[in-house]
Amino acid sequence: MMDAPLLKKSLMLPYTNLKRFIVTWILYILPIPLIHFFTNIAASGYMLNCIKYGTEEKYELPEWNQFWGYFKKGFGMIIISLIYSVPVLLYIIAGSLSDLYQGFMLLQYLDLYNIINVLIRSLDRGLVFVYFLFLYILILLAAYVAIASFVLYAKSNFGAAFNFKKLSKIVFNKGYAILFIFVLFCSSIISFLGQTLIGTKLIDEIRSKTIVAPAPILTSGFDVSQILRAVSVGLISSIILVWLFISFSYYLGTLFNRDKEK
Repeated sequence: MMDAPLLKKSLMLPYTNLKRFIVTWILYILPIPLIHFFTNIAASGYMLNCIKYGTEEKYELPEWNQFWGYFKKGFGMIIISLIYSVPVLLYIIAGSLSDLYQGFMLLQYLDLYNIINVLIRSLDRGLVFVYFLFLYILILLAAYVAIASFVLYAKSNFGAAFNFKKLSKIVFNKGYAILFIFVLFCSSIISFLGQTLIGTKLIDEIRSKTIVAPAPILTSGFDVSQILRAVSVGLISSIILVWLFISFSYYLGTLFNRDKEK
């Protein structure tokens, strides 16, 4: 089971400095093409620093005083994730080159709700179901290992993420396994509620009209009330997710703080 007092403490962390939390949230979701690429990666690097603060049991949100430092850390996280995702990419390519783009798209919606939804839709398609089943297993395993390696990266440097001896201690740690499942469960609940409130049909229409030709949603033929509902739910969901990401990053760090390793 998870450490209830520590979980409560971690969940209250963003509340200790709402200004820094709001800055993190804005940078994480900033909907400006190209600029979003940099701010989102910097926000990811900020999460890495939250893990570091957890390992040091430093109970506060990091300052936003080194944007490019966070960007470099976040970019390092992407490289690490890609390296640990090589088996996934090879599996997608081996399945069919035409499925490569679809495979990358699936990585954006990695939560139990969407995984189960895709598997159910492919139940009557035999090999397609098997293909997606193994694909998701590989994706989850890659994510599990990559996130574990972030602890080593946060505490030391990029190369530490590939210290397999230390990494194995994290991967096979019961506390980490429980945290990973819990985070996956929470993100799935948020995804389910969000898609339920917005409507799956509307989400599919938005994706089909904006992902291929990203024209402004207001000119894509949607009803204003639908747009407002989708935006409102999206904003609320993003606030909750960023809050949880910061909290769970700190919690993860405390599981492997220096004092416990001595």
